Amino acid sequence: KDEYGNIYKGLDLINEGYLNLLDIPLSWIKNPNHFIQRDVSENNQPYINKEKLANALNLLKYPIYHLDFETFPCPIPRFVGEKCYEQSPFEFSLHIESAPGECNKDSDNYVFMAQSFNDERAELVKKLCELIPGDKGTLFAQNVSFEKRVIKRLGDIYPEYKKRLLNIYNQGFDLIDILKTNSKIYKELGYSSEEARIVNYYDERFSGSYSIKKTLPVFSDLSYNNLDVKNGVEAICEYASFANISKEERELKRKALIEYCKQDTWAMVVILDNLRNCVK
Repeated sequence: KDEYGNIYKGLDLINEGYLNLLDIPLSWIKNPNHFIQRDVSENNQPYINKEKLANALNLLKYPIYHLDFETFPCPIPRFVGEKCYEQSPFEFSLHIESAPGECNKDSDNYVFMAQSFNDERAELVKKLCELIPGDKGTLFAQNVSFEKRVIKRLGDIYPEYKKRLLNIYNQGFDLIDILKTNSKIYKELGYSSEEARIVNYYDERFSGSYSIKKTLPVFSDLSYNNLDVKNGVEAICEYASFANISKEERELKRKALIEYCKQDTWAMVVILDNLRNCVK
């Protein structure tokens, strides 16, 4: 809004010549987080609230189970118990961090990857429950609500594992709650409603996004560009091809999918470790 209460949407601003973030008059900005974005862009210095970061990091219980699922949202349910467009898991990567910073990229990584385009969910659930005991530690993910939703549905489909899966579900903690914010968590830690809403970390390279593809380059030189599978859409397409390719081709694609999913969980380990160093 301008000082007269007029509302300008994106296209309005562009048509009137406001093309860059710093073109917007300071008096038009009302959201505290937008002030932070502007200040970071203007001064080329990241914004870091070390106190809030430290308090959030103290909430984590070890071991930390860094989990990422790859799923196939088929329009027509393929397997028993599924619904239209349900996110049907065919792979997961898990990095287990036993103590702060104690996690090896290779030896502490565990992967389940479907061998075919057939139903292998039971094997996936069994493997997941073997790796995550469900009675201690933290289930950790970027947008953990997605992983929790997949876990809960697997509990509905496989009732013999439901109790174990719900225990895992209840341990969930989101990387974004540390890196960005979560009003509920920080109000419970004693912050005011306004303080709880303000982001904990912002870098100009985020470009307003907290997706792992945006945040990872700020904390690491890790890149998805050198991988055969570079994003979630490509992962879905590669898995979908399993039904129509040779065993040899399928094995090559499986290896590419494993490397992609492994990168997602290792990225969370790297970002979390950098945040710990940031508050020291």
